[in-house]
Amino acid sequence: MDNLIESDVKEWVRRLPDLTVNPPTTHLLMLAIRSRKAKEQLGQKMKDLVIERDIIRAVAGWRDRYFNAVYNMAVLKEYGRYEFRDIMVTPGVTGIFGTVAPRSVTNAVSELVKENVALAFQHNDEAMYELSKQTSRYFGLLHKHKTGGFHVTTVDVDDASIYPQVRDEVSVLPRYMTTKTSRGYHIILNLTRGEDAMAFYRSDKEHQGILSKLKLHLKVDIQRDAQEPVPGTRYASTEDINNHVRIIE
Repeated sequence: MDNLIESDVKEWVRRLPDLTVNPPTTHLLMLAIRSRKAKEQLGQKMKDLVIERDIIRAVAGWRDRYFNAVYNMAVLKEYGRYEFRDIMVTPGVTGIFGTVAPRSVTNAVSELVKENVALAFQHNDEAMYELSKQTSRYFGLLHKHKTGGFHVTTVDVDDASIYPQVRDEVSVLPRYMTTKTSRGYHIILNLTRGEDAMAFYRSDKEHQGILSKLKLHLKVDIQRDAQEPVPGTRYASTEDINNHVRIIE
């Protein structure tokens, strides 16, 4: 399929942390509108909005299922009909995203049950409507509750000219993956080990972590536990509608 680079999708899936049955964990996949691209291309102000979602569970062959889910979402990205405020959403304002760290089913379900009990006792239209949104609310709570034991931080570099310097600054830390998007580069650091997280984030009078040093001279954005554009898929782009996210490291 032209709108996928299958080798990059498969490499992304291969690198994802394993899922477990006990305790139950999942990965999340979503097709979403990017607010900035919507404003640029559609002239419409809107928030980042998830329009399709999929939960990848710890079943036999889940990595194959994940690849198939990306494939199907790529078809929806190109040919699905999504309308927002009487405007049809175009493929150029959307992207396919996945979480890296596994999500905790137990914590998400526990919070959902508490919310549902509270809503059930309110007996008003707004509360009853919220009760009807079980799928999206459960998905949102999975997104909120990642499991312990695996931590990533993304260094988002929009200015290509500073990418080599940023890459050198973080080179002492373990890297999960580096991708190139339509805007720049995502350096995804594996900060699972406490000493690596300390080296990156530490900021006190005597010691300055790598992040503090970066922000002194370079313009970067930091995203903890980001949802990443899935490599091999087309990503929102003003300049090139055929742009694909690529794994470069």
